[in-house]
Amino acid sequence: MAACGLHFTVVVTEPGDVFAWGAGVFGQLGLNTGKDQLLPERVAGREVFGARMVMVAAGALNSAGVTASGMLFTYGSGAEGQLGHGDLGERLRPEQIGRELFGGQPVVMVACGMGHTMMLTVGDLWTCGNGEYGKLGHGDVTVPQLAIFSVATGPKIAHCQHHCVSHPTGDHHHRLSAKQLPANLLWPQPLSQVAVAELALCSTPIGKQHPACRHTRRV
Repeated sequence: MAACGLHFTVVVTEPGDVFAWGAGVFGQLGLNTGKDQLLPERVAGREVFGARMVMVAAGALNSAGVTASGMLFTYGSGAEGQLGHGDLGERLRPEQIGRELFGGQPVVMVACGMGHTMMLTVGDLWTCGNGEYGKLGHGDVTVPQLAIFSVATGPKIAHCQHHCVSHPTGDHHHRLSAKQLPANLLWPQPLSQVAVAELALCSTPIGKQHPACRHTRRV
């Protein structure tokens, strides 16, 4: 799969190797340098991630990835707290976020937006970074949110086996328009009130200033 940020691209191959190219001034390529890269360059593989990387996401100035074992790695600009490491520093190489921050649950998906990040575990949704416009879903507009916190989504989120797809978009292109969502959802409502009852969250697309959820009917 491939993900595109602001002037850079990150790709994960079938064997689980990550490649990147484009603008790298904030370390978003993960190549341990702040230089641009004109051709695809290998970032790392199992020797760094400890398992096969299965998905990548790109924000405006940062990147993230999830391994087959459910470990999350983030890197690039952390100026808004979007890396989830508890500070505003940059990371020039992929750095792991401990599973204990997610209550021991494996991460199954990640999506990066304009200064904010969403992470999906088997049982919950988590966000960090810039909270303007309430896009973190914590009921306020805190800027920035340095730590990773769970979003209260009402019913427990079920992971959709066999057909979970993520569509991370890093800059201005929205997977789901804000006009398609009910108004005033600063605080997350139960899924049955947002869309259709008995649906399970299977991806978390994210735009410049708001996230959205893709659902599938429970089986």
